[in-house]
Amino acid sequence: MKRPSFQFYPADWRKDSALQSCSIAARGLWIEMMCIMHECEPYGYLSINGHAMNAAQLARLVGESEKAIKGLLGELENAGVFSRTETGCIYSRRMVNDERIRTVRAESGKLGGNPDLLKQKPGKEDNLLKQKDKQKSTKATEDDQAKANQSFKQKPTPSSSSSSSSSTSVNSLKAPNGALRERACASRAALCELKRPDWLPEDAWRDWVSYRKTHKSRFTEKAAELSLCELAKLRERGFEPRAVIEQSILSGWTGLFPLKDRAGTGPPGLNRQVALETRNAQVGAQWLAEMKQQEEANAPGGR
Repeated sequence: MKRPSFQFYPADWRKDSALQSCSIAARGLWIEMMCIMHECEPYGYLSINGHAMNAAQLARLVGESEKAIKGLLGELENAGVFSRTETGCIYSRRMVNDERIRTVRAESGKLGGNPDLLKQKPGKEDNLLKQKDKQKSTKATEDDQAKANQSFKQKPTPSSSSSSSSSTSVNSLKAPNGALRERACASRAALCELKRPDWLPEDAWRDWVSYRKTHKSRFTEKAAELSLCELAKLRERGFEPRAVIEQSILSGWTGLFPLKDRAGTGPPGLNRQVALETRNAQVGAQWLAEMKQQEEANAPGGR
């Protein structure tokens, strides 16, 4: 699949004294030629079906006369803007060199990648190929070790794309590292299975672990144990664990607290059901106290 674009560095374009010595028409033809070479095979060469493109073919592609194209090509060639192969095919030195670097890095990326490639200078492909052969020889051993210790130490190689200017400059983008995400998922799964008591719904506990993992504060195994202890204490006080968890998630809290009284009845901190039960218990205790006083008053010798 052909790349839809290539990098263009205005600063490099302006600093190229050889290119800037050419006329504006010649510079305009050169940028048109680079766009065409971006679509050609091999990349960076002005060719059609593997054969060098002549002036007449180029003139038809850019919509100019063959005579004008020949004059502008001579101007660019005299200034040393482009080079030719032994067969006379025009090519961009910058585009060809950047494509070679991109290919070497792509091959290294297939073997797990090596961030040290970013420190390599253009023209050291031999050293890169030696590193690739060394990685091949140790790949089987690394795979077995990875399966044994469940470590994810693979580091993808940042990719780079070709640029359009004649000077050498390589930019690269770091590929995402999936190792941290894998370890985070494994840690989250371990916390979800952490000695969960039977009275705590599994889905509610998983929601709490997932919520805490996405929060800025760290949710370690010790923090998970303390959360379970706090839920147990609140449950003994009459607070339903699922409701406590949902209250903290809805409020954006990182801790677990007694339920707020949203029904408007009962003592502060108790939900409606617990508040009603508490009130009934108080009324019952008061009635028993009154009955006891009445029995003592009616007893012989009573007042």
